[in-house]
Formats: sequence, C-alpha cells, structure tokens
Amino acid sequence: MGTNFQTESRTGRDHQVYDDDNIRQVTGCIAVDPKTNKVLVISSSKRENVWVLPKGGWEDDETKEQAAVRETYEEAGVKGRINGLVGSYIDYDMYGVPKSNVWFYEMEVTEILSQWPESSFRQRKWCTFDEAMEYLRFKPFMQKAVLASIKTIKNTDWDLSSLKGKVVLIANVATKCGLAGQYVGLESLYKKYKDQGLEVIGAPCNQFMNQEPGSAEEIEKVCKLKYDVTFPLLAKLDVNGANEAPLYKFLKESKPGLFNLKVVKWNFEKFLIDKEGQVYKRYASNTEPAKIAADIEELLKK
Repeated sequence: MGTNFQTESRTGRDHQVYDDDNIRQVTGCIAVDPKTNKVLVISSSKRENVWVLPKGGWEDDETKEQAAVRETYEEAGVKGRINGLVGSYIDYDMYGVPKSNVWFYEMEVTEILSQWPESSFRQRKWCTFDEAMEYLRFKPFMQKAVLASIKTIKNTDWDLSSLKGKVVLIANVATKCGLAGQYVGLESLYKKYKDQGLEVIGAPCNQFMNQEPGSAEEIEKVCKLKYDVTFPLLAKLDVNGANEAPLYKFLKESKPGLFNLKVVKWNFEKFLIDKEGQVYKRYASNTEPAKIAADIEELLKK
C-alpha cells in the first residue's frame, strides 16, 4: 500500500471507530528505515520522558491501513509503505480496564519530513530494536508488537499475535549438540498438547561451539529426517551479545536465571510462556522436556 491519505492533520475528528464493547479502535506503525534498519519511536504527548510508537484513532471513513499511515505522518512526519499487519494488542488504563484495541502495522519508510503537523510538541528517535525495547519499557504492549516481527526458518514473517491465548514453550536448539536428543522430547510435548493450546518453537542458534552451522534447509532436513520434528522453527538467531534477537532480550529480562544472570548459557535452554504472553518459568539446558509437562498442564487449565 502507498501513501494514499490526506496530508492535512485530522486530529480531533469525531468519527472514531469503537467495537461492540465500546473499546476504541486504534492503529499505528512500527516504522523501519530500510537504509539503517532502525525503528522509529516518538515522545509521548501526555507524559514527559516517555517514548511510544506512532498510533491514533481509526476513523470510519478510512481503512485501518490508511489510518496507520496517516497517524504516522501526523505524529512523526514519516511516510512509507505498509508491509503487513503485525497484530492487535489491548491497551489498558491505570485500573486495568481495556481502553483501546491497537492494530500495529509494519511500515517500510520512504520519506522523512523535517516538518509535520505535531512537530511543535513531538520528538522522534531512530533506534535499534534493542534500544526500542528500552524506550518502550513503559508500554509493554508496544514492546510485544516490536517483538512480533520475527522470521521463520523459511525467512517469512511470522505474526506472533497468532500465539495469543496459547501456552508457548521456546528453546534455542542446535542439531549438532549433545543434547539434540531433546528434539524428540519437545516433539512429544507438541504432539500431546498442541490440540489443547500448546505451541512449541525451536530457535536455531550457532553461538555455542558452532553446533548449528548449517543452512536453513540443512537444519530443516536434519530435524525432519532424524527427529521427525513438526513443531515450527525460527530463522537462525543469536540469543546473547550485540546481535541478540529482541525476542531473547525480552525472554531473558522477563525471567533471569540462577544468581539473576540473564545470559543463555548453552543450547536447549527453555522458556515457558503463559496465555497472556508472560514468561512463567525458565529451564536449564539439562532439563528434559518431559519434566516440563506438569507446568504445561497447569497453564493450559487456566
């Protein structure tokens, strides 16, 4: 989609869209500059020293995509192309009551303007994904949106909002590791509980003794032929260091390990996430998947 929207600000119009529960429908963008691969955040109009993603009310004479593009222009002076929907997230007020349903889209930036409708009171920053997670620390639902743009092993976008309402077990995996037999245990859990709402995710990583050196095709082949894996795999990623995936930064900070250490120490560490997207437990590499079954069953019942 291009930038087909009116250039004048429409802030303050009264054609806001609400759902049947009277929750305001809001759209916004995760805007990425393809030249630098940096993400846009802007200063909040309501709270000092708080940074947010561009977003605003969806109006009844436009599509959600048009509203997302328009709001990003009005609030941040950025134009671009919508690449797709990242997901929808509930924003709650201070009393825990839902106040808006926010639909975030991924935008490829094509133009950055020096003046825009809200430039007199908005600042903007271009930051790495890790920096974005830090700037958005007061907006957890926005952090989740940034995390949601993750690649599968086939290098396609995976909308993590599809995991909403599911229990998720994620492990950093390596086919040449001495613990690779745990693929069998992970697959067993997946087959036993997937129809009850469990998702198992493997995250190939080559950071530990180069035990996952192969291409995506080679990893898939080994997983299928040797371990009969059917659960989804992500594209190869880093779990520690300067290039660590934002997903793993979130997981490690949510649930540090022994002695409050955040670093992933070896292949096949596991994180269990509840239906609300919160990290419930973290398991050491030598914890056999079968020993996690009781925790999975407990979360599935909730």
